[in-house]
Amino acid sequence: MKPIILALAFITSASPVLALSCLRPDAVRLYEQARDSEDAFYIVRGRIDVTGPISEPDPTKGTPGHTQARFTGELLASQDFGAEFDRDINIISTCAGPWCGNPAGMEGDLIAAIRVDDAELSLASGPCGGDMVAWSDDAAARLLACHREGLCEIANDY
Repeated sequence: MKPIILALAFITSASPVLALSCLRPDAVRLYEQARDSEDAFYIVRGRIDVTGPISEPDPTKGTPGHTQARFTGELLASQDFGAEFDRDINIISTCAGPWCGNPAGMEGDLIAAIRVDDAELSLASGPCGGDMVAWSDDAAARLLACHREGLCEIANDY
């Protein structure tokens, strides 16, 4: 009986950790989700510069945070990144329970899926990262192979 009670105690104490199961960020997964979505997205490579105050989401009310920023870089065109992209965006930070996304950690070169909604461009930032991944040569090569040839290989080096 003790092993069962200990197992149940462990399972119930670990439930907050299990409640938020995030997939590892991956450029190909990001590309496929944007491609297969009913929404329109730009796939871009570049940097984010926060231009307004950072607005934190409120997990108690379920209210997202909205932070103004500028994304400068290159747009994915028919075969490669290359078309200039320099646009204002709205970073929308959301929460899953007490875990929240935050635009403060968006540094360095990124690959991002920026949602196009009428005249507004937005980038999701959630507790699992959101619609962006860190740029790397490997991530870019796999994303381009998926885009050009349909060879969509998600990294499995966990």
